[in-house]
Amino acid sequence: MNPDEGDQRIRAALAEAHRSDGARMPSFKQVWTVAKQTGRSRSSARVWLLTSASLTAAIGLAAWLIAQLGPPAAEFPRGTHWTGPTDFLLRTPGLVTLRTVPEFGSASSSPLLHPPVDARRGTP
Repeated sequence: MNPDEGDQRIRAALAEAHRSDGARMPSFKQVWTVAKQTGRSRSSARVWLLTSASLTAAIGLAAWLIAQLGPPAAEFPRGTHWTGPTDFLLRTPGLVTLRTVPEFGSASSSPLLHPPVDARRGTP
């Protein structure tokens, strides 16, 4: 069998299978006319009214639900303090210096900028 013969047989079989389709299907003009007629009826005022009423109801329901949520959850009572299991890692020896802003200049009294002089060791 030649590849061209196989193609011709397939084309003939497809043509035979679709031959009866033309008799069963309406013409394009008929389908187009029906589509144009149903398109006009879909854009009626009733559809727009129903759509806008549904959206208005949905927005109103959402606003009502948001209003009904109530106040936020209560805070912990005063005097309670939660300490995490790893908070000890954040307590460093120089924690005091980490909580203040250093002052530079002659008026500074920071112990880091002017360490106390030990008379036994001399000045650094």
